[in-house]
Amino acid sequence: MTLRVRDGGAEVGQAVVSLRALLTPQVYDLFEPVTVPLVRVKLESNSTHSTPIGSLTFSIAPSAYERYAPPVCFPGAVVQDFSRPYVRYYEKRIANFMRHYNVGELGRLHAYLYDTYVANGTWRNGLPEYLAQLVEKWGEEVIPHDAVPPIDSISVGGTL
Repeated sequence: MTLRVRDGGAEVGQAVVSLRALLTPQVYDLFEPVTVPLVRVKLESNSTHSTPIGSLTFSIAPSAYERYAPPVCFPGAVVQDFSRPYVRYYEKRIANFMRHYNVGELGRLHAYLYDTYVANGTWRNGLPEYLAQLVEKWGEEVIPHDAVPPIDSISVGGTL
């Protein structure tokens, strides 16, 4: 889902997010603040230029008593042992990396990570492998980061 921020009718920036992730209770709580990179996208003849302009914070507030089931959200088997701290750690670390090296993909990062790695249940190994591929392609991380949270800090619904 593409979120567009406008000012007086003119688009200021955009972010592409995974609606399936946002509607999956094991991944996000309802009304939980979600912050994603906001980028300005400029289309020119044969190329697209992206510029990070900040971040966008929002939350999901569905109608009362509304529940979502697959395929609208991720199936329970996919997120059975989901670890919010672990995935959020890699999401932040990869976003920081992309701000420095690969801004063009930054605006789609949330959708890419959740729809590729969480949706397939490969987040545990897939996220560190993806970061390693980025480092191999672009260079070392320039922003310091904390230690990887232990994978056993599993969160199934609710905030840790």
